[in-house]
Amino acid sequence: MYSTISAFPTNTFSSSNYWVDVVFTSSSNLAITKASLPKGTQSVLYGQSLFASGGKTPYTWSLLSGSLPAGLTLSSAGLISGTPTAAGVFDFTVQVTDSSNPQQTAGLPLRIVVTTSGSCPCTIWPSTAAPTNVDVGPDSSVELGVTFRSDTNGYVTGIRFYKSAGNTGTHVGNLWSSTGILLATGTFIGETASGWQQVNFPSPVAVTANIVYVASYYSAVGHYSADWDYFATSGADNAPLHALADGSAAPNGLFAYGSTSVFLGIRTSPRTTGWMWYSTRVRSERKQEFSYCGTYGFWICRQL
Repeated sequence: MYSTISAFPTNTFSSSNYWVDVVFTSSSNLAITKASLPKGTQSVLYGQSLFASGGKTPYTWSLLSGSLPAGLTLSSAGLISGTPTAAGVFDFTVQVTDSSNPQQTAGLPLRIVVTTSGSCPCTIWPSTAAPTNVDVGPDSSVELGVTFRSDTNGYVTGIRFYKSAGNTGTHVGNLWSSTGILLATGTFIGETASGWQQVNFPSPVAVTANIVYVASYYSAVGHYSADWDYFATSGADNAPLHALADGSAAPNGLFAYGSTSVFLGIRTSPRTTGWMWYSTRVRSERKQEFSYCGTYGFWICRQL
C-alpha cells in the first residue's frame, strides 16, 4: 500500500515475500509457588525464602499490602528474616516482578503466626488440676461453660472438660463469641471413664487478643464437676490464657438448660426484669421454683 506515512497494508501482489521478520521470545506465566509460611516464635530468629516460577529471572520481591510481624523484613531477593518482637497473627500480600519486557507481576496473600515463647499449645488449667466436687449428682441436660480471653492473637484448637464417672452419654464441645455466635463445635469421642476429656475442632479457630470468648460443653445427664463460687473474687490465669473473674468483664461460670447445646450468654429472667441468666453456681433445687445462683444470690436462671 502506497502512502507518505505508515499505514496498515491491505494490498497483495503475486503472493510476494518482502522479507519482513519478527523477533519473538517465548514466555510462561509468572507465579508464586510458596503458598504458606511456617509459624514464628517471639524473640526467636526467623528466616524463610519465597519462590516463584515462570517469567524471566531474576525476580524482584516487594510487600504489596498488609504488614509483616514487627522485627521481620522482606528483601528484594525474597527472604523474610529477622526476630519477631511481638506475638500475633499477621496477614500481608507479597508481589514478585520478573525481568521480561514487558514485565510480569504476581501477588499472593500470606500469613505468619507468631506465638509466645511459652509452652503453648496451652490450657487454662493443667492436666493435674481436679475439681473439689467431682460429681454434683444427676440433673437435667445442661450446657456448662467458661468465659476467657487471651493476651495474644492465636487459635483455639479444641475444648476440654473434667468428667466424673457418672457423666455418661454423648458430650459436645463448643466455642462461642461473647454475643452468642457459634464459632466451632465438636463431639467428644474415645472418652475415658473419668478425668479430663478433649475434642479437637476440624479446623483451628482464630481468636483475637483481649476479646472475650466462651468455651462450653453439653452434658445430657448432669453429674458434672463444679467448684462453687470459684470465680467470685478472682479468675484463673495461665498466660496467655485467662478465665475471667465473675463480673470483671463478663459473667463466668455460665450454664443453660436445654435439650440441645445452647449459648450461655446473659439473659433477663422471665420472672424479674434485670435478673441475669448466669452464675458461678449451677445447682438444681428441685423443691424450689428456681435454682440458686451462688455468688449473686439471685433466685433466677431456670424455672423447674
